[in-house]
Amino acid sequence: MKSMNPVCARTFFALVASVIAFAGAANAQTAYQGKFTLSSTTRWGQNELPAGDYTFSVKPTTTNSPLIVITDARGKSVGITQAMTADDTPQVNGQDCLMLDHDAKGDFVSQLRLASTTTVLGFAPHGKRGAKETGRTEAMRINVTRLPQQTRAGN
Repeated sequence: MKSMNPVCARTFFALVASVIAFAGAANAQTAYQGKFTLSSTTRWGQNELPAGDYTFSVKPTTTNSPLIVITDARGKSVGITQAMTADDTPQVNGQDCLMLDHDAKGDFVSQLRLASTTTVLGFAPHGKRGAKETGRTEAMRINVTRLPQQTRAGN
């Protein structure tokens, strides 16, 4: 029986580790859930959301960039985006909100502010790092529920 060459072995183990990390993120516990209503088409990362009612779930990952799962009023998943930045800041001022910015292509979500934890999640317009934000900014108050941390059996 032939043994695996070292380069192939490293590549294989890196691939397996990536699959395990992705599976862990996809099955991660939800830390927050929220509801919001859009009055016009708005982009959140690579997702274009028409006017309507939505819910979102913040799912922690192994990095400092949680996943946001967006669901429409019928409960259908309509998008997933990942925060580009996650900062703790005391300047959140007690209100959970989405920060909507405007550029030449229309409205987009630039931040999700979670006041109960002073966490600010940042999103790039069109889901692209380094894109410039221009125009007006407005805060849209949203309802957010922090879900209790679940513990594994035996812990």
